[in-house]
Amino acid sequence: LSLWMFWPSFNGALAEGSQQHRVVVNTVLALSNSCIGAFLMSKLLRHDKKLNMVDIQNATLAGGVAVGSSADLVIGPWGALTVGFIAGE
Repeated sequence: LSLWMFWPSFNGALAEGSQQHRVVVNTVLALSNSCIGAFLMSKLLRHDKKLNMVDIQNATLAGGVAVGSSADLVIGPWGALTVGFIAGE
């Protein structure tokens, strides 16, 4: 929960002006899609076909870190979703 609340502001701390809004949106999109990717891969690849919350937590962190370096760039929402999904796998 703390990653969802504080990671967007952490990524946007150094951005200026209208870039802060872009950083927050891109970070939330990447976090969301990294979780979706982790849910899919956890369900498909685990031999017992059960979700593992450790996978979800690690994917959330990976999604935030992966988009952190490019969140203020003009990557667009599709770029943030792509980065998040790849990081979540």
